[in-house]
Amino acid sequence: MTHWWKCHGGTTTTDDPDFNDSLAENLIGLWEFSSGASNEDTGLSDGIAQNGHFHGNAHVDDGALQLDGKGDYFDVSTNATTDAPFDLSEGTIQVQFTQDCHVGSSPDTIVNRGEYCDRNSEGYFNIEVTKDGSVVVNHISDSDSVQLSTDEDFFSEGDEVRVSYSWDEDGEGSFIVENLSTGDTFEETFDSAGLNMDIGDNDDESFTFGAREYNDGSYDRFFDGEIAYVAVFDDPELDASDGVVDGTDDGEDMMLGYTDADGDQITNGDDVIYGNDGDDTIDGAGGDDTIYGGAGDDTLQGSGGSNTLSGGEGDDTFIGGEGADTFEGGAGQDNIDYSASDAAVNVDLSISTLSGGDAENDTITGGIDGVIGSEYDDTLTGFDHEGTSASDTYTNEFFGMGGDDTISGAGGDDYLDGGDGNDTINGGDGDDVIIGGQTGLPDRGYGSTGVDSDPDNDKDTLYGGAGDDTIYGGDDNDYIDGGADDDYLDGGLDDDTILGGSGDDTIIGGEGSDTIEGGDGNDTIYGGLDPAYPDSLNIPDDEGDLEPENGKDVIYGGAGNDTIYGQDDDDIIYGGDGNDTIYGGIDDDTIYAGAGTDHVDGGEDDDIIYGGGDNDVLSGGDDQDTIYVTFTDVTSGIYNTTVNGGNGGVDWDTLDLSELLSDGWVITSHVQNPDGDTGAAAGYNGQIILENAADGTSANINYTNIEEIIPCFTPGTLIATPKGEVPVETLNVGDRVITRDNGIQEIRWIGKKTLSGADLAARRELMPVLIRQGALGAGLPERDMVVSPNHRMLVSNEKAALLFEEHEVLVAAKHLTRMDGVDVVEASDVTYIHVMFDRHEVVLSDGTWSESFQPGDYTLSGIGDEAREELFALFPELEEVSTRGRFSAARRVLRKHEAELLVS
Repeated sequence: MTHWWKCHGGTTTTDDPDFNDSLAENLIGLWEFSSGASNEDTGLSDGIAQNGHFHGNAHVDDGALQLDGKGDYFDVSTNATTDAPFDLSEGTIQVQFTQDCHVGSSPDTIVNRGEYCDRNSEGYFNIEVTKDGSVVVNHISDSDSVQLSTDEDFFSEGDEVRVSYSWDEDGEGSFIVENLSTGDTFEETFDSAGLNMDIGDNDDESFTFGAREYNDGSYDRFFDGEIAYVAVFDDPELDASDGVVDGTDDGEDMMLGYTDADGDQITNGDDVIYGNDGDDTIDGAGGDDTIYGGAGDDTLQGSGGSNTLSGGEGDDTFIGGEGADTFEGGAGQDNIDYSASDAAVNVDLSISTLSGGDAENDTITGGIDGVIGSEYDDTLTGFDHEGTSASDTYTNEFFGMGGDDTISGAGGDDYLDGGDGNDTINGGDGDDVIIGGQTGLPDRGYGSTGVDSDPDNDKDTLYGGAGDDTIYGGDDNDYIDGGADDDYLDGGLDDDTILGGSGDDTIIGGEGSDTIEGGDGNDTIYGGLDPAYPDSLNIPDDEGDLEPENGKDVIYGGAGNDTIYGQDDDDIIYGGDGNDTIYGGIDDDTIYAGAGTDHVDGGEDDDIIYGGGDNDVLSGGDDQDTIYVTFTDVTSGIYNTTVNGGNGGVDWDTLDLSELLSDGWVITSHVQNPDGDTGAAAGYNGQIILENAADGTSANINYTNIEEIIPCFTPGTLIATPKGEVPVETLNVGDRVITRDNGIQEIRWIGKKTLSGADLAARRELMPVLIRQGALGAGLPERDMVVSPNHRMLVSNEKAALLFEEHEVLVAAKHLTRMDGVDVVEASDVTYIHVMFDRHEVVLSDGTWSESFQPGDYTLSGIGDEAREELFALFPELEEVSTRGRFSAARRVLRKHEAELLVS
């Protein structure tokens, strides 16, 4: 005797077997507790739907009736008409259950028909389990009865158990119990003559699941666990050849012509196919097929026709072909494959009906977690509530394949792969993995590596959204926005734009000249290749870099304490706010440290570094670096900057204070010593102390291995006035100044002349002269000062009187450079400020005496047309040489050779 359930229940899962096949002609009652019809009777061979009711906490979840043993049960609706088909003289009852915990010491009821207290007068039937692990059947009809039981300990709590009980008029009854968890089977035949299911007299008694009906409407012996299904057949014996193609439990290929053990075969007609356990590959061939994969990682394909494909447990793949197919994934990571579609598909997992290409009119009933798209421009949209099974790795899993795809992951942890084409991908909430495209060729090529033949076929736009996302741009110029939280972003090949957003991101620019913004958070940024690659791939331009233009990155650290690596080629790096650590790497980098206490290392080659304020540590590294120090965000306190020019490579490092001093900072002390290097690399170590007169802030700059220092120029020089010392750049016409010869005099004219770097390069004779503190003797000047090369300083000593019979003489600054502490200095630009009185005066600047502006042929030609015309309007006599007498020199002016005698 072969029973239908043995042919189709060979899995060790809680999935209900499907009853909708050729055997449905004998199926008169079926409660399979699927989510779509939780209380319905779907065994309709009798033409009557005997639906049921939930009582207490009874409910359906995960395709099974859930009972907690605390007064809940399920009963089948009945009356004289609907119950009549169950008054069977012969038939089969099948049930599959899992007990969670035994309730009390009495047997717990699985299936019940009739009232226990009227069992001897009206008949009674139940299937129950005992505390010692036995499965028991009690069947009483009139004067005939039977009690059947498995051995003790046949099953344990948590085991999955299936029962088939059959009785017929000829007395050939059978009781079969299978423990699906252990593989044990109990089977017993018995004399069923006289037994029937006409129970309850006129009380319209029907079936109850999960409890015993002790008396009319009174229930006890409740069951704690789940019931996967209950089926009632009106025939005790079924044919072995059932029209259903069954696979084995080992996993196999089931194609056209496959024949199972009962002789059923896959045809080009309408087949019902079960893969059962194992990793199956099933193709239904032609016709409208119904295919069940069962447990295992199955691949299911209906081919022609409108097919129904159900994956069951495991990571299944459904191949969507022509026709209106229906897919049900079940537990596991389940995907629909439309890669063979000849047109774009539009799949939204939040709705049941799909469209486009092979997806046209396809339907999803649940459990589908992902889609493999076509080679065309697909639209793939995820669903927050897919992939909720613990066995699902990702909420949504999409593969765009070719074409310009639009992919949205929605909520959850998604895996989104755009494949080839210019894709737009939005991960949404959750920890997503996003892949823009495949690895291709760099647009610029590299040595023997070819050049990308189509540099515009994989330009992706990728949004991570909220969550800790992992995003790979792949080939071509991608746009990547990590969004909120801690993302890992890799641009891949070519010139990418990468935005980290908020959170502590890790960003890798990869090959190409990338633009990177770290955003908020403590980010780690690599402008070039992933640090997993060997450092030997980063080659300086002057040492044989095969492509010096493929790594010129622009990097913005943003807010937060960032760590930034520029790596290969000439990078521009902005640290932004926060305490950043910046490594320029090789080649000629430009680095702006930004606000915060930053650590900057320029690395190899000729770098330009701008300190951004606070207590920065700035290191040029090898070769010829220029380091600018600024304190742009300082408002109070004492700030310390440490500068190390480095001494590797071609060593000539410059410390440039021009921007700092032009902002109102004044050098109050400068101590300098040789750094110990010799030859061309000989430089200085020292300390510069500065003060900002505007707010009283002070700062220290401690430097080592610096070969050249460029301060600011004439702005910052302090001029003595009756109100005290005043920065020259703040003086106005009409202000009064202390003069050496004529007391307090009003300023009649002020002029400014700014020379750019290009101007100074063209006329190097206009480079400024630095006179260090004390260089003129007697502690004068009182602080470092910078003047134009022709600005004349008052020298007053006995040597001047001996040589020139004048105790005080004026000497141009450029003629004092033989003195220690007086030097012509390099400048990127310079502003000279001219102050003029009614006559040539000697004024007190930075504590030492020097001249005011003296108009003459040379000086007038050097101040510019507009300033010269302004002077002529104030002093018409200056237009003629013969009338300039009152502007004669306040002291004897030494010529070059005379000055050399004085300072030798």
